[in-house]
Amino acid sequence: SSTVMFDADPSTGPTFVNGLMPPEAGPPEQSFYRVLLNHVSSRPGEWWIHRVAPFAVAGDSASTLRRLEDIVGSMPRTDIVVATETYLHAVCRTRLLGFRDDLEFRYSPAEGVVHVRSASRTGVFDFGVNRRRVERVRRGFEGTRMSRSMATCMRVLPRWTWRSK
Repeated sequence: SSTVMFDADPSTGPTFVNGLMPPEAGPPEQSFYRVLLNHVSSRPGEWWIHRVAPFAVAGDSASTLRRLEDIVGSMPRTDIVVATETYLHAVCRTRLLGFRDDLEFRYSPAEGVVHVRSASRTGVFDFGVNRRRVERVRRGFEGTRMSRSMATCMRVLPRWTWRSK
């Protein structure tokens, strides 16, 4: 497996293995990644168009990540690749063409939240698939359901009209 560096100086940013953040790495700081409309993330500094809220943690990291692992593992066309007490990585395939997308969760004890990142491996635009995937996991995690009108809006409106705080 090859290592891909997005930063010129290895000391300024994490090393990506096959395009993924390893569990011990911090958030990436590459600038060109922001122009792609094929991902969403809760990491600080993300453009509003890519931003989703992190998951609030009510217990310890191990039980929180186990709960997320159960929710993500029950999703169709999803395989869990790495699961630790502070990190979860799954690969999801799209329904129509089977493109592979990465879904990552990282517990941040300093902030008391679980950061999430969902990104398509190919293409420039994801048609809102990654945002809908993260919000589906969030609803399962929080035990809530989406209203029919909100579900219609998420299918109809372009993703750049949605704003997360």
